[in-house]
Amino acid sequence: LIAMTSPAEDRDQAVFSADMALHAIPAVIGYGVAMVAAAAAAAVAAKERALKRKSPTAFSRALPSMASCEALHRRLLLVAFAMLIVGAATGAWVLWRETGDWWRFDHKTILTLASAGLTGALLSAQRLGGVRGRAAARMALIAVAFSGLAYIGVKVVREFFIG
Repeated sequence: LIAMTSPAEDRDQAVFSADMALHAIPAVIGYGVAMVAAAAAAAVAAKERALKRKSPTAFSRALPSMASCEALHRRLLLVAFAMLIVGAATGAWVLWRETGDWWRFDHKTILTLASAGLTGALLSAQRLGGVRGRAAARMALIAVAFSGLAYIGVKVVREFFIG
């Protein structure tokens, strides 16, 4: 409706805003789910530590079984991975619409692709090689750290350098 009643410049801005929303929604969902996956990874590590030491804590007793923790962690990683890939693809689409280029060599692109790549590698390693417990938790936390650095980097650049 806006595009039908606005001048060409406003129409271009409305299209850009829609493209940005198409990119921002899965990117923010992916980041949020990755954060929840990080919490699940910490729970997996805590549960495994308590089981190996044979001295459960109140926290580890409150957690579900190890198998349930790991299953939840895998599902969260899968959703985060899918949203990161969709966010990266729609980000490339927005960049193409803005500049005509599909790729920009900057911190958010590199860190987002590193996060998605590490998450995909972890999911593959869990499926094919049986990577579990603390090793999987560490990989997941590193992937989330990359994702967080990409997000924080965008915020810092916008607030301090752009205005």
